[in-house]
Amino acid sequence: MQQVKEYTPSERKGHSMVRIGDHLYLWGGYQPSLPFAHDSEQKRTMSSRIEVYHLPTGRWEQKPTTGNPPLGITGYATAAIGNEIFYFGGYCNHDDCYHNSLYSLDVATLNWRELSFTDTHHGPMMKSHCGMIALQLDDGEDYLVVIGGGGPHPSTRQMDSQYSCDVLSDLERTNEVHYFCCKSNDWISPAITGDRPLPCDSFTLNSISNDTAILFGGNELNNKVYYCQFTRESASWKQLHNTSMGQWPMERSHHCSALIKSSVAGPHLLTVGGKNTSDSWLLDVDKKQWSEVSLPREVHERREHSLCTWSLSPTVHWIIEFGGKREGLLGAVLNDTTVIELIYSTEKEKWFSNVIPSDRYQERLRARALNENNVNAEDGGSEEEEGPTFKRLSCQALIEESVAERRRKMQEGRVEKNCCQIL
Repeated sequence: MQQVKEYTPSERKGHSMVRIGDHLYLWGGYQPSLPFAHDSEQKRTMSSRIEVYHLPTGRWEQKPTTGNPPLGITGYATAAIGNEIFYFGGYCNHDDCYHNSLYSLDVATLNWRELSFTDTHHGPMMKSHCGMIALQLDDGEDYLVVIGGGGPHPSTRQMDSQYSCDVLSDLERTNEVHYFCCKSNDWISPAITGDRPLPCDSFTLNSISNDTAILFGGNELNNKVYYCQFTRESASWKQLHNTSMGQWPMERSHHCSALIKSSVAGPHLLTVGGKNTSDSWLLDVDKKQWSEVSLPREVHERREHSLCTWSLSPTVHWIIEFGGKREGLLGAVLNDTTVIELIYSTEKEKWFSNVIPSDRYQERLRARALNENNVNAEDGGSEEEEGPTFKRLSCQALIEESVAERRRKMQEGRVEKNCCQIL
Protein backbone atom coordinates (compact mmCIF):
# COMPACT_ATOMS: atom_id res chain seq x y z
CA MET A 1 0.00 0.00 0.00
CA GLN A 2 1.40 3.40 -1.00
CA GLN A 3 2.61 5.53 1.89
CA VAL A 4 1.87 9.23 2.24
CA LYS A 5 4.82 11.21 3.54
CA GLU A 6 4.34 13.03 6.85
CA TYR A 7 4.60 16.81 6.48
CA THR A 8 7.75 18.44 7.85
CA PRO A 9 8.95 22.04 7.49
CA SER A 10 11.67 22.85 4.96
CA GLU A 11 15.38 22.99 5.81
CA ARG A 12 16.39 26.07 7.73
CA LYS A 13 18.82 27.69 10.17
CA GLY A 14 18.82 30.93 12.13
CA HIS A 15 15.17 30.43 13.12
CA SER A 16 13.48 30.23 16.50
CA MET A 17 10.79 28.01 18.00
CA VAL A 18 8.43 29.10 20.78
CA ARG A 19 6.08 26.99 22.89
CA ILE A 20 2.59 28.20 23.81
CA GLY A 21 0.37 25.58 25.43
CA ASP A 22 0.57 22.27 23.60
CA HIS A 23 1.98 23.75 20.39
CA LEU A 24 5.38 24.87 19.13
CA TYR A 25 5.50 27.77 16.66
CA LEU A 26 8.38 28.02 14.18
CA TRP A 27 8.78 30.96 11.81
CA GLY A 28 11.28 32.11 9.23
CA GLY A 29 15.00 31.41 9.33
CA TYR A 30 17.38 31.09 6.42
CA GLN A 31 16.05 28.59 3.88
CA PRO A 32 17.87 27.58 0.68
CA SER A 33 14.99 28.95 -1.42
CA LEU A 34 14.84 32.30 0.41
CA PRO A 35 15.49 35.10 -2.13
CA PHE A 36 18.26 37.64 -1.58
CA ALA A 37 15.81 40.51 -1.56
CA HIS A 38 14.56 43.19 0.82
CA ASP A 39 10.92 42.56 -0.01
CA SER A 40 9.60 40.38 -2.81
CA GLU A 41 6.51 38.31 -3.56
CA GLN A 42 8.41 35.07 -2.91
CA LYS A 43 9.81 36.33 0.39
CA ARG A 44 6.36 37.55 1.50
CA THR A 45 4.85 34.19 0.62
CA MET A 46 7.48 32.35 2.65
CA SER A 47 7.33 34.72 5.63
CA SER A 48 3.51 34.66 5.73
CA ARG A 49 3.50 31.00 6.80
CA ILE A 50 4.16 29.59 10.24
CA GLU A 51 4.99 25.99 11.14
CA VAL A 52 3.05 24.50 14.06
CA TYR A 53 4.10 21.36 15.95
CA HIS A 54 1.33 19.59 17.87
CA LEU A 55 2.93 18.13 20.98
CA PRO A 56 0.27 15.47 21.82
CA THR A 57 0.66 13.92 18.33
CA GLY A 58 4.22 14.85 17.32
CA ARG A 59 2.98 16.16 13.96
CA TRP A 60 3.80 19.33 12.01
CA GLU A 61 1.37 21.44 10.02
CA GLN A 62 1.79 24.71 8.16
CA LYS A 63 -0.63 27.59 8.68
CA PRO A 64 -1.07 30.93 6.87
CA THR A 65 -0.80 34.21 8.75
CA THR A 66 -2.40 37.59 8.06
CA GLY A 67 -0.97 41.10 8.19
CA ASN A 68 2.58 42.10 7.31
CA PRO A 69 5.30 39.82 8.74
CA PRO A 70 8.76 41.12 9.74
CA LEU A 71 11.41 41.65 7.07
CA GLY A 72 14.17 40.50 9.45
CA ILE A 73 13.59 36.84 8.70
CA THR A 74 16.76 35.22 10.03
CA GLY A 75 18.79 35.68 13.20
CA TYR A 76 15.90 37.49 14.92
CA ALA A 77 15.07 37.17 18.65
CA THR A 78 11.80 35.88 20.13
CA ALA A 79 9.87 35.77 23.39
CA ALA A 80 6.28 34.97 24.34
CA ILE A 81 3.74 36.60 26.67
CA GLY A 82 0.38 34.88 26.92
CA ASN A 83 -0.84 34.06 23.40
CA GLU A 84 1.52 36.53 21.72
CA ILE A 85 4.96 35.81 20.26
CA PHE A 86 7.26 38.82 19.88
CA TYR A 87 9.92 39.07 17.16
CA PHE A 88 12.75 41.58 17.31
CA GLY A 89 15.35 42.60 14.71
CA GLY A 90 16.97 40.10 12.38
CA TYR A 91 18.83 40.00 9.10
CA CYS A 92 16.92 40.71 5.88
CA ASN A 93 18.95 38.20 3.78
CA HIS A 94 20.47 40.76 1.45
CA ASP A 95 23.52 43.04 1.61
CA ASP A 96 24.00 44.63 5.07
CA CYS A 97 20.27 45.03 5.76
CA TYR A 98 19.43 44.52 9.44
CA HIS A 99 16.37 45.56 11.44
CA ASN A 100 15.41 46.80 14.89
CA SER A 101 11.67 46.48 14.43
CA LEU A 102 9.43 44.70 16.94
CA TYR A 103 6.45 42.63 15.80
CA SER A 104 3.95 40.39 17.55
CA LEU A 105 2.00 37.39 16.31
CA ASP A 106 -1.20 36.41 18.11
CA VAL A 107 -1.38 32.60 17.90
CA ALA A 108 -5.16 32.66 18.32
CA THR A 109 -5.69 34.78 15.20
CA LEU A 110 -2.29 34.32 13.51
CA ASN A 111 -2.29 38.05 12.76
CA TRP A 112 0.90 40.12 12.70
CA ARG A 113 1.19 43.55 14.38
CA GLU A 114 4.08 45.99 14.09
CA LEU A 115 4.78 47.49 17.52
CA SER A 116 7.99 49.39 16.78
CA PHE A 117 9.21 50.08 13.26
CA THR A 118 12.78 49.89 11.97
CA ASP A 119 14.47 53.24 12.58
CA THR A 120 18.04 54.35 13.28
CA HIS A 121 17.00 56.93 15.87
CA HIS A 122 15.13 54.96 18.51
CA GLY A 123 15.47 51.75 20.48
CA PRO A 124 18.26 49.20 20.07
CA MET A 125 20.63 49.32 17.09
CA MET A 126 19.71 47.41 13.94
CA LYS A 127 21.03 43.92 14.56
CA SER A 128 20.68 40.16 14.55
CA HIS A 129 21.78 37.31 16.82
CA CYS A 130 20.85 39.21 19.98
CA GLY A 131 18.84 37.83 22.90
CA MET A 132 15.32 38.69 24.03
CA ILE A 133 13.32 37.55 27.05
CA ALA A 134 9.92 38.43 28.52
CA LEU A 135 9.82 39.52 32.17
CA GLN A 136 7.33 40.89 34.67
CA LEU A 137 9.19 43.42 36.77
CA ASP A 138 8.62 45.00 40.16
CA ASP A 139 5.93 47.39 38.88
CA GLY A 140 3.80 44.39 37.77
CA GLU A 141 4.04 45.28 34.08
CA ASP A 142 5.23 43.05 31.22
CA TYR A 143 8.55 43.94 29.60
CA LEU A 144 10.69 42.60 26.81
CA VAL A 145 14.44 42.80 27.41
CA VAL A 146 16.77 42.94 24.38
CA ILE A 147 20.49 42.31 24.97
CA GLY A 148 23.59 42.32 22.76
CA GLY A 149 23.72 41.38 19.08
CA GLY A 150 25.58 42.56 16.00
CA GLY A 151 24.86 44.70 12.94
CA PRO A 152 25.96 47.73 10.89
CA HIS A 153 27.61 50.72 12.58
CA PRO A 154 24.79 52.46 14.50
CA SER A 155 24.13 56.15 13.92
CA THR A 156 23.06 56.54 17.56
CA ARG A 157 24.57 54.65 20.47
CA GLN A 158 23.17 53.81 23.87
CA MET A 159 24.89 55.73 26.65
CA ASP A 160 27.39 53.61 28.63
CA SER A 161 27.07 50.65 26.24
CA GLN A 162 30.10 49.30 24.40
CA TYR A 163 30.58 48.50 20.71
CA SER A 164 33.33 46.48 19.02
CA CYS A 165 33.95 46.17 15.29
CA ASP A 166 34.58 42.80 13.66
CA VAL A 167 37.41 43.33 11.20
CA LEU A 168 36.30 40.61 8.77
CA SER A 169 32.62 41.55 8.50
CA ASP A 170 32.88 45.28 9.34
CA LEU A 171 29.87 44.77 11.61
CA GLU A 172 29.69 45.89 15.22
CA ARG A 173 28.84 43.82 18.26
CA THR A 174 27.29 45.48 21.28
CA ASN A 175 26.35 44.86 24.91
CA GLU A 176 23.31 47.16 24.80
CA VAL A 177 20.46 46.43 27.22
CA HIS A 178 17.03 47.79 26.30
CA TYR A 179 13.60 47.31 27.85
CA PHE A 180 10.40 47.50 25.85
CA CYS A 181 7.36 48.29 28.01
CA CYS A 182 4.41 46.38 26.54
CA LYS A 183 1.90 48.74 28.17
CA SER A 184 3.31 52.03 26.86
CA ASN A 185 5.14 50.70 23.75
CA ASP A 186 8.27 52.61 24.83
CA TRP A 187 11.95 51.67 24.70
CA ILE A 188 13.78 52.23 28.00
CA SER A 189 17.51 52.24 28.86
CA PRO A 190 18.07 50.82 32.37
CA ALA A 191 21.08 51.55 34.58
CA ILE A 192 23.68 48.76 34.40
CA THR A 193 25.65 47.44 37.37
CA GLY A 194 27.93 44.49 38.12
CA ASP A 195 29.98 42.28 35.78
CA ARG A 196 28.58 43.52 32.49
CA PRO A 197 29.44 41.20 29.55
CA LEU A 198 31.58 42.50 26.69
CA PRO A 199 29.91 43.23 23.33
CA CYS A 200 28.68 39.88 22.03
CA ASP A 201 26.33 38.07 19.67
CA SER A 202 25.21 34.50 18.92
CA PHE A 203 24.85 33.63 22.63
CA THR A 204 21.84 32.15 24.41
CA LEU A 205 19.63 34.08 26.84
CA ASN A 206 17.02 32.28 28.95
CA SER A 207 14.76 33.64 31.67
CA ILE A 208 14.92 31.77 34.99
CA SER A 209 12.18 33.69 36.80
CA ASN A 210 10.06 36.81 36.38
CA ASP A 211 13.10 39.03 36.93
CA THR A 212 16.21 36.89 36.36
CA ALA A 213 17.96 35.51 33.28
CA ILE A 214 21.06 33.52 32.35
CA LEU A 215 23.37 34.25 29.41
CA PHE A 216 25.84 31.69 28.05
CA GLY A 217 28.58 31.72 25.40
CA GLY A 218 28.57 33.63 22.14
CA ASN A 219 31.15 35.44 20.05
CA GLU A 220 33.66 37.25 22.28
CA LEU A 221 32.25 35.63 25.45
CA ASN A 222 33.48 32.13 24.59
CA ASN A 223 32.17 29.87 27.38
CA LYS A 224 31.35 32.44 30.04
CA VAL A 225 28.12 32.35 32.06
CA TYR A 226 26.36 35.43 33.39
CA TYR A 227 23.33 35.87 35.61
CA CYS A 228 21.32 39.08 35.39
CA GLN A 229 18.65 40.39 37.74
CA PHE A 230 16.30 43.06 36.46
CA THR A 231 14.24 45.78 38.12
CA ARG A 232 12.22 48.55 36.51
CA GLU A 233 15.23 50.86 36.74
CA SER A 234 18.29 48.61 36.45
CA ALA A 235 19.98 45.43 35.27
CA SER A 236 22.57 43.88 37.59
CA TRP A 237 25.08 41.39 36.12
CA LYS A 238 27.11 38.70 37.87
CA GLN A 239 29.57 36.36 36.14
CA LEU A 240 29.70 32.71 37.19
CA HIS A 241 33.27 31.49 37.63
CA ASN A 242 34.49 27.89 37.61
CA THR A 243 35.99 28.14 41.08
CA SER A 244 35.70 24.42 41.84
CA MET A 245 37.47 23.47 38.57
CA GLY A 246 34.64 21.06 37.78
CA GLN A 247 33.31 20.11 34.35
CA TRP A 248 32.81 23.07 32.04
CA PRO A 249 31.78 23.25 28.36
CA MET A 250 34.21 24.51 25.76
CA GLU A 251 33.87 27.85 23.97
CA ARG A 252 30.94 28.14 21.57
CA SER A 253 28.60 30.43 19.66
CA HIS A 254 25.50 29.85 17.49
CA HIS A 255 24.46 27.14 19.97
CA CYS A 256 21.00 26.63 21.44
CA SER A 257 19.79 26.39 25.06
CA ALA A 258 16.50 25.45 26.70
CA LEU A 259 15.51 25.92 30.33
CA ILE A 260 14.07 22.96 32.24
CA LYS A 261 11.97 23.95 35.25
CA SER A 262 11.54 21.10 37.75
CA SER A 263 10.12 21.37 41.25
CA VAL A 264 12.12 18.24 42.10
CA ALA A 265 15.55 18.87 40.55
CA GLY A 266 15.42 22.66 40.35
CA PRO A 267 16.03 24.72 37.19
CA HIS A 268 18.53 23.33 34.66
CA LEU A 269 19.83 24.77 31.39
CA LEU A 270 20.35 22.33 28.51
CA THR A 271 22.84 23.54 25.88
CA VAL A 272 23.16 21.65 22.59
CA GLY A 273 25.78 22.04 19.86
CA GLY A 274 27.13 25.26 18.43
CA LYS A 275 29.85 26.44 16.10
CA ASN A 276 32.90 24.13 16.08
CA THR A 277 31.41 21.94 18.83
CA SER A 278 29.73 18.57 18.99
CA ASP A 279 28.48 18.04 22.54
CA SER A 280 25.63 18.83 24.95
CA TRP A 281 25.73 20.12 28.52
CA LEU A 282 23.36 20.56 31.46
CA LEU A 283 23.81 23.38 33.97
CA ASP A 284 22.30 23.05 37.45
CA VAL A 285 21.28 26.69 37.84
CA ASP A 286 21.01 26.60 41.64
CA LYS A 287 24.19 24.61 42.29
CA LYS A 288 26.02 26.34 39.43
CA GLN A 289 27.50 23.07 38.20
CA TRP A 290 27.84 21.75 34.64
CA SER A 291 27.62 18.10 33.56
CA GLU A 292 27.97 16.68 30.06
CA VAL A 293 24.92 14.99 28.54
CA SER A 294 25.34 11.81 26.49
CA LEU A 295 23.49 12.13 23.18
CA PRO A 296 24.08 10.79 19.65
CA ARG A 297 26.55 12.87 17.67
CA GLU A 298 23.98 13.79 14.99
CA VAL A 299 21.83 15.45 17.66
CA HIS A 300 24.38 18.03 18.76
CA GLU A 301 26.63 18.30 15.71
CA ARG A 302 24.82 21.40 14.44
CA ARG A 303 24.54 25.16 14.84
CA GLU A 304 21.79 27.82 14.51
CA HIS A 305 19.06 25.31 15.38
CA SER A 306 16.14 25.59 17.82
CA LEU A 307 15.10 23.91 21.08
CA CYS A 308 11.88 23.92 23.09
CA THR A 309 11.08 22.23 26.41
CA TRP A 310 7.89 20.26 27.09
CA SER A 311 7.70 19.11 30.71
CA LEU A 312 5.55 16.01 31.14
CA SER A 313 6.14 15.91 34.89
CA PRO A 314 8.68 17.30 37.39
CA THR A 315 11.04 14.45 36.48
CA VAL A 316 10.28 13.80 32.80
CA HIS A 317 11.10 16.45 30.20
CA TRP A 318 11.04 16.32 26.41
CA ILE A 319 13.17 18.83 24.51
CA ILE A 320 12.22 19.18 20.84
CA GLU A 321 15.03 20.14 18.47
CA PHE A 322 14.56 21.30 14.89
CA GLY A 323 16.84 22.14 11.98
CA GLY A 324 20.13 23.99 12.02
CA LYS A 325 23.26 23.51 9.97
CA ARG A 326 26.13 21.04 9.99
CA GLU A 327 29.61 22.49 10.40
CA GLY A 328 31.74 23.66 7.45
CA LEU A 329 31.16 25.68 4.29
CA LEU A 330 29.36 22.75 2.67
CA GLY A 331 27.53 21.71 5.82
CA ALA A 332 23.96 20.68 5.12
CA VAL A 333 21.02 22.81 6.27
CA LEU A 334 18.71 20.48 8.20
CA ASN A 335 14.99 19.91 8.68
CA ASP A 336 14.95 17.00 11.10
CA THR A 337 12.86 16.95 14.28
CA THR A 338 14.51 15.26 17.26
CA VAL A 339 12.93 14.59 20.65
CA ILE A 340 15.44 14.49 23.51
CA GLU A 341 14.13 12.93 26.72
CA LEU A 342 15.69 13.88 30.05
CA ILE A 343 14.57 11.98 33.13
CA TYR A 344 15.63 12.84 36.66
CA SER A 345 16.06 10.02 39.18
CA THR A 346 15.11 11.23 42.64
CA GLU A 347 16.70 8.10 44.10
CA LYS A 348 20.08 8.53 42.39
CA GLU A 349 19.87 12.34 42.08
CA LYS A 350 20.99 11.99 38.50
CA TRP A 351 19.74 12.77 35.00
CA PHE A 352 19.28 10.12 32.30
CA SER A 353 19.01 10.96 28.60
CA ASN A 354 17.37 9.31 25.59
CA VAL A 355 16.43 10.20 22.06
CA ILE A 356 12.89 9.15 21.11
CA PRO A 357 12.55 7.79 17.55
CA SER A 358 9.84 9.59 15.59
CA ASP A 359 7.99 6.33 14.89
CA ARG A 360 7.76 5.65 18.65
CA TYR A 361 6.59 9.12 19.71
CA GLN A 362 3.00 8.10 20.41
CA GLU A 363 4.05 4.85 22.05
CA ARG A 364 6.44 6.58 24.44
CA LEU A 365 3.95 9.33 25.22
CA ARG A 366 1.27 6.75 26.10
CA ALA A 367 3.76 4.89 28.24
CA ARG A 368 4.58 8.05 30.17
CA ALA A 369 0.88 8.75 30.72
CA LEU A 370 0.03 5.20 31.79
CA ASN A 371 3.00 5.09 34.14
CA GLU A 372 2.86 8.67 35.33
CA ASN A 373 3.50 7.61 38.93
CA ASN A 374 6.25 5.13 38.17
CA VAL A 375 9.06 5.59 35.67
CA ASN A 376 10.47 2.34 34.32
CA ALA A 377 13.36 0.97 36.35
CA GLU A 378 15.68 1.30 33.37
CA ASP A 379 15.21 5.07 33.54
CA GLY A 380 16.56 5.02 37.08
CA GLY A 381 13.91 6.79 39.14
CA SER A 382 10.31 7.47 39.98
CA GLU A 383 7.99 10.33 39.20
CA GLU A 384 6.37 12.22 42.01
CA GLU A 385 3.82 14.85 41.04
CA GLU A 386 2.39 15.69 37.65
CA GLY A 387 3.46 18.83 35.87
CA PRO A 388 0.74 21.28 34.77
CA THR A 389 1.05 20.34 31.09
CA PHE A 390 0.91 16.64 31.77
CA LYS A 391 -2.22 17.03 33.89
CA ARG A 392 -4.07 18.25 30.82
CA LEU A 393 -2.98 15.12 28.96
CA SER A 394 -4.88 12.47 30.91
CA CYS A 395 -4.25 8.79 30.20
CA GLN A 396 -7.64 8.39 28.52
CA ALA A 397 -7.12 11.51 26.40
CA LEU A 398 -3.75 10.25 25.21
CA ILE A 399 -5.16 6.82 24.36
CA GLU A 400 -8.01 8.42 22.40
CA GLU A 401 -5.50 10.70 20.65
CA SER A 402 -3.37 7.68 19.78
CA VAL A 403 -6.33 5.73 18.39
CA ALA A 404 -7.38 8.72 16.29
CA GLU A 405 -3.81 9.06 15.03
CA ARG A 406 -3.67 5.40 13.99
CA ARG A 407 -6.99 5.71 12.18
CA ARG A 408 -5.73 8.78 10.36
CA LYS A 409 -2.62 6.92 9.26
CA MET A 410 -4.72 3.99 8.07
CA GLN A 411 -6.85 6.32 5.97
CA GLU A 412 -3.71 7.80 4.44
CA GLY A 413 -2.37 4.35 3.69
CA ARG A 414 0.61 4.42 6.01
CA VAL A 415 -0.36 1.58 8.35
CA GLU A 416 -0.70 -2.00 7.20
CA LYS A 417 -4.15 -3.56 7.13
CA ASN A 418 -3.44 -5.85 10.05
CA CYS A 419 -3.23 -2.79 12.33
CA CYS A 420 -7.02 -2.88 12.35
CA GLN A 421 -6.84 -5.81 14.75
CA ILE A 422 -5.04 -3.59 17.29
CA LEU A 423 -7.86 -1.08 17.21
